[in-house]
Amino acid sequence: MNKKILIVVGGGTKHLGPFVEAAGEMGLLVDCVSFSDLEFKTGEGETRIMFKGSDAAGYDIVYLRLIGKRYEDAAILVYYLRQKGIRIVDQIYNSIQENPTIYGGDELNADMSSSLKGNPALLERGGRHERDGIIRVPLPKSIEAKMLADAHLPLPKTYFGRMKMIALAAPKLFGFPFVIKSTTGKQGHGVWSPTNSEELNKMVEEFTPLEKTTNVRFIAQEFVKASQRNRVFVIGGRAIAAITRPTRWRKRFQEKVAGEYQEGVKSALNPIPKADAELAVSAANALGIDIGGVDIITDDATGKKYILEVNSAPRWDSIKKDTGINVEKEILKYLSSI
Repeated sequence: MNKKILIVVGGGTKHLGPFVEAAGEMGLLVDCVSFSDLEFKTGEGETRIMFKGSDAAGYDIVYLRLIGKRYEDAAILVYYLRQKGIRIVDQIYNSIQENPTIYGGDELNADMSSSLKGNPALLERGGRHERDGIIRVPLPKSIEAKMLADAHLPLPKTYFGRMKMIALAAPKLFGFPFVIKSTTGKQGHGVWSPTNSEELNKMVEEFTPLEKTTNVRFIAQEFVKASQRNRVFVIGGRAIAAITRPTRWRKRFQEKVAGEYQEGVKSALNPIPKADAELAVSAANALGIDIGGVDIITDDATGKKYILEVNSAPRWDSIKKDTGINVEKEILKYLSSI
């Protein structure tokens, strides 16, 4: 019997056409909806979460493809699906995490403590004050770095703190240049690399007010001299494809050949380097990610590999173009097998 699969996104569903096409070819029962379609009403028996007249609990698997800014909608849906025992992808949604910051931070959990006492529906496992489904994915880079470090996986040395603290600590820890990232930046946005104190001080002046008005946070990382960045696509604990791209700041340390910088490589990695595949799978597992893109860099001088980031809602147009792999079909194969 075919499993019923629901795919949910934060925006429109037009770009999910390849999933619909692949499902038809594979004979699978797949519906694609937007969080904009989510609704529920009380006062008529059980409160059910509905999408276009269908109960979300009527599906065997629910894949949260993209959440965007729909954190509240996602929290409601995850809470309901966990009540009903429905399998959610990614796996991070299916289990309570040990790290309380995923659920809003130590301060929030402390504030919640008194209000949660005596409410067993909101308490689980050893008295930890956690609420089902209140999980922010994609994970902020600060939490991602902490979880990868806790799993003893290699990542660039990282410092987390306010911008003024970064300005004091990072030059001593890493020297110049180093990298500064917004903890919620996506797809390469929100990344800077000061090369001296003057550039760093300008960033402090610009970003410090944002910390107060928008709650944006930053991390600093050592600058790794890697000329290429490999993206490994992981589905269900298996590396299915990989591509390589030149890094942003490679010209800082590369030497010119015949007066020109070497052109960066843009291609598929076939076969996938074994070390990269193993590292990517380990990183995805450490973060509870079933479907993701893991960026890995290799220090040109030492050959040491580092996990740059794990994308839980990755784009895969370049993967499909370079490798010829039908990513939607591979995802549906996985979803129908669990």
